[in-house]
Amino acid sequence: MSTRCYIGILRNDGTVESIYCHNDGYLDWTGYVLNNHYKDLKKIEELIKLGNISMVNTHISPKENQEHCFHHPRRDVTIAYARDRGDRYQKPRIHKNLREFMKYFYDSMCVYVYLYDQNEQKWLTNYGLDYNELTDLETAIENHELEIKNQI
Repeated sequence: MSTRCYIGILRNDGTVESIYCHNDGYLDWTGYVLNNHYKDLKKIEELIKLGNISMVNTHISPKENQEHCFHHPRRDVTIAYARDRGDRYQKPRIHKNLREFMKYFYDSMCVYVYLYDQNEQKWLTNYGLDYNELTDLETAIENHELEIKNQI
């Protein structure tokens, strides 16, 4: 089983541009990677331009002259369906507003949402909330880490 999620940008004009991520969409991986390695809008836009991905990682592309493909990926490089496997129809999806995006998410088989709010310049997630609610990703990670510590 895969923990699927959507990664996107909530634009200043209210539109949402999103991609599907098939693997490791849980807070401990995708949430952590986005929060710690995708703070710059330019890098986030570069990730979204890849289109749908198998898995997000700390780097978007391999270093020059490094081999990277779907079946033999670099350990720290994002795996994209179009670039790394040659799949077609993997472009980002544009939603006219947050409500439309959240309905799209709700109707999907995805578990998590990670949206970079361009106005607030921070990541949001639905982790630990109702599907229609979003909260600050950094706070969600802190709360999750506290939950884990309390279980030990």
